Amino acid sequence: MFGDKKYGVNMFFYDIAHGIVLLGGSCPPPVKLTVDKKPFKNDILDEGMIIVGNHVSFKDPWYYSAVFSNRRMFFLASELVMKDPIRNFLCYHAGCIKIDRNIADIAAIRKATQTLKHKRAITIFPEGTVRRDEEQDLTEIKAGVIFLASQTGVPIIPAYSLKPRHWYNRRTVVVGRPFRISDYTDKKFLSVPEMDEIAKALIGKINECKNVFDEVTGGE
Repeated sequence: MFGDKKYGVNMFFYDIAHGIVLLGGSCPPPVKLTVDKKPFKNDILDEGMIIVGNHVSFKDPWYYSAVFSNRRMFFLASELVMKDPIRNFLCYHAGCIKIDRNIADIAAIRKATQTLKHKRAITIFPEGTVRRDEEQDLTEIKAGVIFLASQTGVPIIPAYSLKPRHWYNRRTVVVGRPFRISDYTDKKFLSVPEMDEIAKALIGKINECKNVFDEVTGGE
């Protein structure tokens, strides 16, 4: 996808698109907090990372890009989102990696793996779609998230956010501590039950972010 060239045409289009996304996500700028209720400052700069959070709005990529504004941000996007040729072109150059969620999309996993190995950040919304029922905890993590982290050794960054009540309100995003597969197993290839157990632990970390969000904002 985006190679290791110093500055190629792909990165040129990406930086323009990313700047537009950052502008959208920074108006008004989001409130960025850690689970300790302190201002969040992303200090993971020397390795790739996977940001995983709940998905409540089509504007979520804008806000997550603004939260991690010091990193070039990429996204896993459903093939349905990128079905239209024009949208496909724009999404591709904005850093989206198209994935077919109905099959084991080896090509998408390979692109995502290479992106992470190039020390870049990928945001994944494991629910796969915008979830209108905002009151429920995140209950499912796709195995692909755990697989990518185990293959690349990068940390998973849990996060939680909801849409603000009004468009002019600042949106609050709570970011959890880095979650590493190596803290649970030293295996690179995991069985399905092992991935399920680690996914449950990750869900707990995301819901920890949700609890802090609810406490700070009153659930709004």
